[in-house]
Amino acid sequence: MGEELLGLFRDTMRNAPEGLSLAFAYFTAPVDDEIPAELRGRPVAAIAGMFDGPAAEADELLAGIRAASPVLDAFETTTYAAFNSSLDDPPGYRNWWTAEHLADLTPEAVRTIHARAADLPGEPAQLFIVAWGGAMSRVGDEHSPLRARRPGFVVHPLLLWSDPADDERNIAHGRAYRDDLRSLATGDAYLNFLGDEGGGPPRGAVRRGEPPPPDGDQGRLGSRERVLGQPEHPPRDTRRRGMTRDLRVLAGIVGVSAAADLLVFVALTLHVHGEGSGPWALAALVATTMVPQVLFAPVGGVLADRCEATRVLAFATAAQAAVALALATTPGLGAILALSALLAAGNALAQPAEFALVGPAARGRGLTRANGLVETSRYVGFAVGPLIAGVVALGGSLAPPMLIAAAGLAAIAGGGPILLRVRRPPQPATGGTQDRAREGVRHLATDPVLRPVVGAAVAALLVVSVAITAEVVYLVDTVGAQPAVYGVVLACWTLGMAAGALGLAGRIPARHQPWAALVALAIQGVGMAGQTVWAVVPAAVAGYLIGGVGHGVKNTLVRAVIQRRVPDTVHGRAFAAYNAARNAAELTATTLAGVLVAAVGARGALAIAGAVPIVAATAGLVALRRAHDRDAPSAARVAGSGDAVVAAEA
Repeated sequence: MGEELLGLFRDTMRNAPEGLSLAFAYFTAPVDDEIPAELRGRPVAAIAGMFDGPAAEADELLAGIRAASPVLDAFETTTYAAFNSSLDDPPGYRNWWTAEHLADLTPEAVRTIHARAADLPGEPAQLFIVAWGGAMSRVGDEHSPLRARRPGFVVHPLLLWSDPADDERNIAHGRAYRDDLRSLATGDAYLNFLGDEGGGPPRGAVRRGEPPPPDGDQGRLGSRERVLGQPEHPPRDTRRRGMTRDLRVLAGIVGVSAAADLLVFVALTLHVHGEGSGPWALAALVATTMVPQVLFAPVGGVLADRCEATRVLAFATAAQAAVALALATTPGLGAILALSALLAAGNALAQPAEFALVGPAARGRGLTRANGLVETSRYVGFAVGPLIAGVVALGGSLAPPMLIAAAGLAAIAGGGPILLRVRRPPQPATGGTQDRAREGVRHLATDPVLRPVVGAAVAALLVVSVAITAEVVYLVDTVGAQPAVYGVVLACWTLGMAAGALGLAGRIPARHQPWAALVALAIQGVGMAGQTVWAVVPAAVAGYLIGGVGHGVKNTLVRAVIQRRVPDTVHGRAFAAYNAARNAAELTATTLAGVLVAAVGARGALAIAGAVPIVAATAGLVALRRAHDRDAPSAARVAGSGDAVVAAEA
C-alpha cells in the first residue's frame, strides 16, 4: 500500500496550490495512544503537512488522500506554532541526514524508494519526502547564493539511532538512497537536509561563483543552513492570478469549441433537411456526430496522457477548422457525412486534453469550481451556437456558418497555446498495462466509488436522451403549446445547468461529492418526470429548470470525482472512457426514441426518461453505501490532534 500512497502524494502535490504543503514519510509507528494498537511498532507510510487557508478548502484538497481510507486521520484546524513544534526531532539520538532532488517522482523512482524503505532501520528513523517549490521557485538562482529552486521532490533519509555500534549500518542505509536515485536526480542540494557529504552536495547547493560553506560546517552531523541573502524586493505572487487566468482561458476555449460544434451541427441539419434528403439522411448525420466520438475516444485518451495536452488540443482544433472550411464549399450529402464524422473525431481527440488541463489550470485550488466554470462555458456555447446558426444559415448556404465555425476553431488552435500558459507535460510511460488505452476503463470500472457513480450516470443516459425527441411532441401535441414554447423550455434547461454547475456544485465538500452526484442525478429525473404529472406549460418550465440544475451539478461533480480518484497520469484516458460511454449511451437513446414515443406516447416516454435516472441513482447510492461499509473496518478513522494521516502499513 505504501507504493500506491506515495503515488497519490505525488499526484496531489504536482498541481497543488502554494498553501498546501504536504510531505510523505516511511517510519516505524510509535507506541502512542493515538496510533491504532495493531500498527504500533510496525513500519507505516504516512502523509503529513499543513494547509494555510479555509478549512472547507482544505477538506477539498485532502479529499483524494482521505479517499484512500486512512487508518488514522489526524488533520484538524490548529495554529502554525503548534503544527511547527509537532515536527521537532526527538532529542538524544545520533543523526545522519542526506537528500536527493528529483524533478518528479516517476514510477521508477516510486518503486526504487519503496523497495529501499523496506529496510529502513527502526527507532525514530524515517524517510521523508517533500514537494519542492512554492515561493522560492518564483525567483531564479541569480537572486541569492541559495540554489535548488526548481519545483520537484526531495527524498530526505533522516536517520536517528541510539547505539554507536549502529553508525555504519544507518549511514550506509542513508547513502544507499543516493546511489539508487543518482540516475534520476537533478544534482541540486539543500544545506538544511545534508550531513557529512564531503564537498559535492554542499557545492551544488550554492550558486556557481559563490564560495561554498566553510569546511567545518560540512562535517557536522545534521548541519543547519546558514543565513543566506534574499532579493530585497522579491516578485509578487502571481500564481493565484495565473490560475484564474488559465481557468478563464480554458473555459473560453471550451465555450468557443462547443459553440462551433453546435453551429456546424444545426447548420448541417437545416441544410440536409432543406435539400429534401429525408429522415434517414438526418439520422445518418446524427450518427456521424456521435459514433466517431466513441470509436476514437481511446486514441484521444492516450494522446492526452502521452503528449503535451495543449499541443493535442491545438492539433485537433486546427484539423477541425480545416474540415469546417471544406464544408463551406457546400459538398454533396456523402461528403457532408464524411466531413461531419471527421469533426466528431476531432472532438474525441480534443476533449480528453481539455479535461486533463483542468487540474493543472486550477493548480489544485477549487477543483470543483474549476469544473463548474468549464461546464458552464460549455453550456453557454451550446446555447450560442444554434442561435448563430439560426441567423446565418437562413439562406441555405453552408458558407457563412462554416466560415464562422472555422474562424473560432482556428482561433483556439493558434491562440490557445499562447494564451493558455499552463502546461501538462507528457505523463511518464511505464510499460505494461498502465500504458494501454483501456487503463482508463479499468480505473472507472474497479474503483469502488467511481463504479457506482459513473455507472449510474451512464445507465441513466441510455434513456434520458429520449427527451430530445419526446419533449417537442409532448409540448406541441399533448400540452397544446406554441412551437416557440419549446425554445423557452430548452432555455430553462440550459439556465438550470449553468446554475447547478457554477452556483451549487462548488459548495459541496469534496468528501460528499460522490453521494451528491447521485442525488443530483435523481433530481434531474424528478424534474423530467414531474412535468408529466400536469400537462401544462408552467410544469414543463419548472421541470426542465429543476432537471437542468440536477444535470449541471451531476456533470460537474462526476468530472471532479474522476479527477480526484484517478491518478493524474491516467486522467486523459479515464475521461476518454467516460466520454465514450456517455456518447454510446446517448446514441442508444436517440436510436430508441422514435420507437419509445410510438409505443407509449410522448408523455409516457418523458415519464420513463425521468424515472430511469431516479432508479439508477438509487441503485448507485446503495452500491456506494455497501462499498463504504466494506471499507469501514479497515478505515477506522480516529479524530485527534496532530498533523499526519497514517494511511497504510508500509
